[in-house]
Amino acid sequence: MFVLALVPVIFGYVLGSQVLKERQWQLRAPVAYALALTCFLCGVNALFHFIPLRCAVYGTLTFMSVILLGLFRLKPVRATILDGEVAIYDR
Repeated sequence: MFVLALVPVIFGYVLGSQVLKERQWQLRAPVAYALALTCFLCGVNALFHFIPLRCAVYGTLTFMSVILLGLFRLKPVRATILDGEVAIYDR
C-alpha cells in the first residue's frame, strides 16, 4: 500500500518540475506535495459520488499514473540567463 502512496507524490513532483518549471528544490517539494494532495482529493471526491470509495481511490491513482506517463514524455527545459532575467526556451 505504501507504493500506492508514492503515485500522487511523484505526480506532483513531475507536475511541479516539468509543467510549472520550478527550479528551486526548496519550493519544488512543497508545491509537489500540495499539487499531489489537491489532485488526489479532487479526483476521489469527484468519483466517489458515482462509484464506491475503494474504486474511486484506485481510479484516481490509475488516472494520475496515466497522466504521469504523459508528463514524462515532455521535453526537458533549458534555461539561459539574459540581462539578469531567466529566459526559458523549449527545444
